[in-house]
Amino acid sequence: ENDASECGTSSDCSIGMCRLAVGAEDNSVRWLLCDEVDLFTWWQPVCDCVDTSSNDYVVARENDASECSTNSDCSIGMCRLAVGAEDNSVRWLLCDEVDLFTWWQPVC
Repeated sequence: ENDASECGTSSDCSIGMCRLAVGAEDNSVRWLLCDEVDLFTWWQPVCDCVDTSSNDYVVARENDASECSTNSDCSIGMCRLAVGAEDNSVRWLLCDEVDLFTWWQPVC
């Protein structure tokens, strides 16, 4: 409800993630912002995630190119649902160890 909010979900951001920002001096002040270059990783992202029961997740899990099935399978970073650039029907799961692929949804 804060007028300073820029987003409601990460899909509202041109790049990067929508994060819940918290005021440094007053923790009750909160707003949502697009973290386009991952400068604010200490603020929690708004959870736009792929549920493990979704059809996209099931298809990706069956792909031999998949590296993970949950975040715990990754040594660091998040397990994300990747989508083919040339063929949007191609899905796989990868460990995004340095947050290079924030436009792909994490698994929840």
